[in-house]
Amino acid sequence: MNLFRSEEHAKAWSKYSPDSTERTMPVAKYARHFGTDYQRLRLDPDYFVNRMELQKKRDAQRTAIEND
Repeated sequence: MNLFRSEEHAKAWSKYSPDSTERTMPVAKYARHFGTDYQRLRLDPDYFVNRMELQKKRDAQRTAIEND
C-alpha cells in the first residue's frame, strides 16, 4: 500500500501502473476499513481461535464499506 496525498499524486508517480487504478482509494476509505470492529478484534489474544467465526462479521463490514 502506497499512501499519497491524493489520487492525482499517485497517478503522477513515476512508477504508477494504470492496472492498479481499482486498488487506488482515498485514505479515508482505508481509515473506515481499518477502524471496523473486526479489525479491532484482530488484536485479541484469541483471534486465531475465533477467526473462522468472525468471517461473517468481516464480510458484512467489508460489504458496507465497499458500498459507501
